[in-house]
Amino acid sequence: MLNRGSEWHRWEPHIHAPGTILNDQFGGVDPWAPYVTALETLIPKIEAIGVTDYYLTDSYEQLLAQKVAGRLPDVQLIFPNVEVRLDIFRSSSLRTCVPQRGRPKD
Repeated sequence: MLNRGSEWHRWEPHIHAPGTILNDQFGGVDPWAPYVTALETLIPKIEAIGVTDYYLTDSYEQLLAQKVAGRLPDVQLIFPNVEVRLDIFRSSSLRTCVPQRGRPKD
């Protein structure tokens, strides 16, 4: 039997990163350093990050390299979140976006 209440852990399953295709809102010569620092200093701490990009996993791989280099010490899990835009239109003329989450093969 547990002698304590619920424990909450912060996960961010949909975060775009510098260089993301179709939605790169990060500027500067090296946007990765301030981006990673911002993630590291958030309160409450983030324990899992879903790195979102369209079609590719490049930004996921870049953030994973930052983790391997010793950054993001509180993050226990980093996973890719690939968005795919289809050429299917709804009646409202909005694009359909189907997020695909999963862990790549090691």
